[in-house]
Amino acid sequence: ACLTRYSTIGQIMGAGVPEIPTVTISPGARAKIAAYLHRIIRDALGSSWPTVVKARSMSLDSTLYSVVDNGTQKGEPRRYVKVVSSTHHKRISLPLSGISRVSGNIRVVLDEEHKRAFIHVIYDVAPLAAPTGSAVALDWGITEV
Repeated sequence: ACLTRYSTIGQIMGAGVPEIPTVTISPGARAKIAAYLHRIIRDALGSSWPTVVKARSMSLDSTLYSVVDNGTQKGEPRRYVKVVSSTHHKRISLPLSGISRVSGNIRVVLDEEHKRAFIHVIYDVAPLAAPTGSAVALDWGITEV
């Protein structure tokens, strides 16, 4: 029952001994079981130990952000994209450098070097019309030797 929670597995992999309220086992026996599970999980993972890759971008659908237009002190319009944050009911407001259409799925890309964020918007590309007229041959000027 304790291995069904990721927090318990994380505690075991961090050399901790989880508390198991449903079973009465002595603390020494729990420590031995946790050490055994730690060895088994570590050996099973081998060289594929999970690592954290620093996230520099995130993809958001239209339910995870909102677009707000506010005026500046000079009376000029300013557009903001408010994206979700890890704090409940709190959004991060990102000012845009211009006013453009932001809709659908977006990607927020972080540029740590210049301390700024980019909003990448996906637009649909219109299909090309079918070619009309007769076929024409082209000479690219390439010859075989």
